[in-house]
Amino acid sequence: MSELQKAQDELAKLTSEQALIPTQIASAAMNGDGKLLLKLQARADELPAYLFAAQAKQLKLKVGELEARKVQLHDERAPMFAAVEEAARRVEDAKAELMQAQDQLQFTKSDEFDLNRQIGQTRVQLDNLIASHSKQAPIVRSKLHAA
Repeated sequence: MSELQKAQDELAKLTSEQALIPTQIASAAMNGDGKLLLKLQARADELPAYLFAAQAKQLKLKVGELEARKVQLHDERAPMFAAVEEAARRVEDAKAELMQAQDQLQFTKSDEFDLNRQIGQTRVQLDNLIASHSKQAPIVRSKLHAA
């Protein structure tokens, strides 16, 4: 049993005792037991001091226990900071990779556009060459169809 639990138990015991004192005083008075009555009244007078001391001890021990848990939590969190930093580094690396991949994709789109334009121009040249040798009218291709 921890010191805190012992202090809580002592506080509970004193609180219960204080709650019973009025009934015990009344019973002693009705039974005419002056000696017990004086003893109970004296205990009723001193119980607040014992309760105050027990509450103070219990709270002090609780503060100590909470502070110990805080230190333990801090120790448990220390490796988590490193994990967060590592994850953040990986995110930054992934962002850089994404930007590089997007740039490469954009370059291939530009290259594809240029190739489509060149293909269209070359087809027109081919059609004109064939038409000039066969003495036919040149074939007209629309730019939409050529691409």
